[in-house]
Amino acid sequence: MRDGGRDDAAEHERAAVHHSLERLVTSPTQQLAERVVQRLLAERLVTPEDAARLQSKLTDGKLRPEDWRVVLEHAGDVATRDAGQVS
Repeated sequence: MRDGGRDDAAEHERAAVHHSLERLVTSPTQQLAERVVQRLLAERLVTPEDAARLQSKLTDGKLRPEDWRVVLEHAGDVATRDAGQVS
């Protein structure tokens, strides 16, 4: 029984290390999606709220034309609203 507890602890530690490595090692697709989204954010073409969703769908290859339209329209609405508040 004691060995089972040790095995569970070791397995838990291996899983934690694996999870940490997964976050450090990104695929070329993930890197490209991150660069695209960061550029869109810098140009204020997407909102920070939409950026994570966009990046996830882009990485997974599940982004559809409608997704781009909705995200860009939302960013435009936010920009228009913010411009109205500044004046």
